[in-house]
Amino acid sequence: MTTTIENVPAGEVSKRLASKGIDPDKRVTVLIDETLEDIAKRARREAKRRGLTQEKYEELMSSLS
Repeated sequence: MTTTIENVPAGEVSKRLASKGIDPDKRVTVLIDETLEDIAKRARREAKRRGLTQEKYEELMSSLS
C-alpha cells in the first residue's frame, strides 16, 4: 500500500513518519516537488560556493559558441 503525505517541510518529514508509527529503519521514498526556478537558484548558490564568478561564467558561455 502507498501512503502520500504532501506539503511537509523537509525538516518535519521524520517527525511525521514517526507520528504515524513508521519504524525509523523502514526504507521510504521521498519525492521533492521543485520548480525550475528552485533548481536554478540552488545551482547558482552552489556555483557561487565553488567560486564561479561572473567573469568565469561569461568565459564559459563564450566558449560554447
